[in-house]
Formats: sequence, structure tokens, C-alpha cells
Amino acid sequence: MKEEIKNKKMTDNMMDMVSGGSNRESESDMLMYARMTGKDKDSVVMDDVIDAYRNAKIKVELNTDGGNVYKNGLGKRISRYKALVLLARSVGKGDFDISGYLGDTESDNIINP
Repeated sequence: MKEEIKNKKMTDNMMDMVSGGSNRESESDMLMYARMTGKDKDSVVMDDVIDAYRNAKIKVELNTDGGNVYKNGLGKRISRYKALVLLARSVGKGDFDISGYLGDTESDNIINP
């Protein structure tokens, strides 16, 4: 399963098999990353996004209740909003409008990071 997920776009069924995490947030992160980088959304896999987050010094924990957890390089939890801003800056798209992706945020991790 791990190799299958690593090398392919995650389908809804595959996403459901991953323990925890937010499908909406993960899919939204992938779509935003694809649009920021000019890639076809069907060619982006979650590993691409996680690598991009890693390059931005952000750790994403997909295995949580109510939404993904984003942490900065010091291990402190940050909001998804802040994570998306840092991701955009890291890929050289600091002026990218992330507002269209914030509606996919689960729980209250924007308000109470």
C-alpha cells in the first residue's frame, strides 16, 4: 500500500485507507500546490506536497482527528493558514491567493493553532 500511495495520485478509496488525517485538507493542499507550480493536478501526489512542505521547513502530520496538523521547524504547531503562506513563499509564489483553499480547513486549526 505504501508504494502504491507513493507513486500514484491518491484516489478517494486510498485516502480513506490512510489512518486519520483530513481528506479535504490533503486534497486541497495538492490542488493548491499544483496550481502554484503550474502542474497538472492529476500528476501531483501527496509526497510532492509533503516534500514541498519539508523544503518550507514545515512538518505535516496527516494522522490526526479533525484535520491535519502543521508544525514549523521548531516543532511548534502552526495554523493551516500559516502553513499555506509559508508553502507559497517557499515555492516562490508568495503572492499566490490562498484564500480559495481555506474553506477546506477542518476543525478550528486556523483560529486555535
